[in-house]
Amino acid sequence: TTLEVEKGDIVTYTIRVYNEGDIDGYAEEIADYIPTGLGYLKDYTKNIDNKWSIPSDAKTIKLSQVENGTNNVKKEDFTGSHQGMRFLLRCETVEDEKKLKVFLWGEPYGFDATPEEQKISSLFSFDEEGLHQAIDWMNVHYEEVRSY
Repeated sequence: TTLEVEKGDIVTYTIRVYNEGDIDGYAEEIADYIPTGLGYLKDYTKNIDNKWSIPSDAKTIKLSQVENGTNNVKKEDFTGSHQGMRFLLRCETVEDEKKLKVFLWGEPYGFDATPEEQKISSLFSFDEEGLHQAIDWMNVHYEEVRSY
């Protein structure tokens, strides 16, 4: 059956492994591909509990390696690109509260040269947890944005 999902929905997969052979065995590694339009939430409890991970050569964004996390964004915008997708992280004040605003758009142009209708954005708390949520959000929208 077809499952209808909307942006922001969490889709949970169940993977079943069967031994169709004549002798006992065990699965040392299980691999599956995430469909286009979906992403992997590395800090999602079920992924952690089941020890699921993404290989180092997968198409994921590794912004968690940004030194000092949101401290860098306090001073100036943080921009970058990843295999066809560009991003900008910015500190914005919303109702007297600092928020992390993330913009995504497809290459090749910079932020100012890209039409607004080709960008998506979202707000997150301005702390390490918000940064991790932003990274997960970026991973979820990777395929969508890079294809503009």
